Amino acid sequence: MAKSSAVIWSSYFNDIEDEYGPDTWHLLKKGNKLLLKAKVSFHVVYGFKLQITHIDPSVIMGDLALQREETLKKLSQSNLMYYNGALNLPLVLQRIAIISSSTAAGYKDFVNHIHNNTYGYVVHLVLFESAMQGDAVKYELVKQMQTINSNKRAFDAVVIIRGGGSKLDLMAFDTYEVAAAIALCPIPVLTGIGHQQDETIADLVAHTALKTPTAVAEYIIESFMRFESRLHHLGQRIGLLTRAALHEKKYALQDVRHKIHQLGTEILNNNHRALHRQQQQLRTLARQYFQRQKFTLEKVKTRLQVLQKTKIDASNYSLVYKNKQLITSTELIYKGDQLRIKMQDGEIWVQVLSKKSKE
Repeated sequence: MAKSSAVIWSSYFNDIEDEYGPDTWHLLKKGNKLLLKAKVSFHVVYGFKLQITHIDPSVIMGDLALQREETLKKLSQSNLMYYNGALNLPLVLQRIAIISSSTAAGYKDFVNHIHNNTYGYVVHLVLFESAMQGDAVKYELVKQMQTINSNKRAFDAVVIIRGGGSKLDLMAFDTYEVAAAIALCPIPVLTGIGHQQDETIADLVAHTALKTPTAVAEYIIESFMRFESRLHHLGQRIGLLTRAALHEKKYALQDVRHKIHQLGTEILNNNHRALHRQQQQLRTLARQYFQRQKFTLEKVKTRLQVLQKTKIDASNYSLVYKNKQLITSTELIYKGDQLRIKMQDGEIWVQVLSKKSKE
């Protein structure tokens, strides 16, 4: 294969740089394939040489596109495309592992936005230093990811951020090594690669892809806001349910109080009726008792009166008994009865032969 030296004079380089901007140096990196527009020159001393006047990156861009497709296919076959995205993201992102370069403008913007948030939320940040462009990315970033994985319980999320740059600056984030490290991370990964137009494979396999470091910072702050709002909503909900429960219990207590009052009234009425019945029964029993006692007293009175009438007078009266019963009337005596007559000085026994009552 023929070889030739080539040169780009400053006048042509300025035109090329104006057209491709920061990508110019990436395009001219050793090993890249480019279509070149050049003038052929020959010098008797220096020999044959090409003077490059313009470059066409279509070849290398085509190669990069093919590499990207191969990486996506490989990730898909390994079931890694949505592996990290399936992880549960904590409600509050308070402990953040950052993979970035401390000198990157995007890192500084991110830290400033987090630390100076208007709500005063406190976020703990730990930086894991890594190159953010060039071939070193797929080595340093993967190594730092492994370090974070070994201490996964210390973090709620991993953030990969860098400042803006050209499309070719992002080539490392389309490599399989970087994409696989992100996909297999046991912690949700948030990306803020800093390119508005293009989406890297790192963005595709991450849990959440955002355009810029500032957008990632906003997303983290919003997790606090969402949680605080949720707590506020839950507090309102609890208050509402508490008031409803108290209201319900209030009516339940009123109902119980009413039932107790009603039951108490019913018990008092029942007791009053029972007492009234007992009073009636007591009156009846008392009346019956007094009647019995009155009857007994009347009998005693009658007997006393009989005794008083039949009291023995030493000079005029005797006592007549029939079968040990005092006889006070001839009506109780019949012919043939055996009688005992008690006198002052003794007793006699007689048999009735006949009787005669007063006319």
